[in-house]
Amino acid sequence: MTDNKNISGLINYNKEINYSIKEAIQEALVELMKNNDYNSITITALCKKAGVSRMAFYNNYKTLDNVIKSIVNNVNYEIVNSVGSPFRDEITEDWYLKLFYTVEDNKDFLKLMFNAKFKYRYLEMINELVLHNINNISLEEKNYRLLWAGGIVNRIIQWIDDELLESPEELASFCYSNFKKNNI
Repeated sequence: MTDNKNISGLINYNKEINYSIKEAIQEALVELMKNNDYNSITITALCKKAGVSRMAFYNNYKTLDNVIKSIVNNVNYEIVNSVGSPFRDEITEDWYLKLFYTVEDNKDFLKLMFNAKFKYRYLEMINELVLHNINNISLEEKNYRLLWAGGIVNRIIQWIDDELLESPEELASFCYSNFKKNNI
C-alpha cells in the first residue's frame, strides 16, 4: 500500500513540475515576442529566458509553433469557459458581449500573435477547435461552424488591428444581428 502512495505522489509531483515548465516556457515566449520577431526566436533563447533546459523543452514541445498553439488553446479555453460554447441553439447578445470583453482582456497577447504574422494560423487553430471531437456532423453544421468562426475571427483580428476602435457593445450588437444560423 505504501508503494502505491509513493508512486502516486511521485506521479503528481512530476505532473506539477511539467505544468510549471510548460507555463514558464509559454510566459517566456510571450515576453520574447514583445521585443523580437517571432522567426528570430530560438529554442535556446527561449529556454534561457524560461530558465529550463532544452531537454525540458523537448519533453513538452516539439517546436516553437507547438508552444504558440498551446498558448492559443489556453486563451480560447479561457474564452469558452467564460462565455460558453457558441454552438448551441441560441446565442444571445449578452454572449457576444462577454466574448468581446474577454477578447479585450486578452488583447495584448492577441496583438502579439497578429503582429507575429499569425493571423491566418490563429484562424486555422480556431477552425480546428470548432471542428474538434465532432463525430457525424452534418455538412450544413460544419459549414455553419466554419463560416461563423471565420467571421468572428476576422472581426476580432480587425478590431485588434484597429486598436479596439469600436466598443464591445457595438460589436456584440452587430454580431448578434448578423451571425445567426439562418443569416450565414
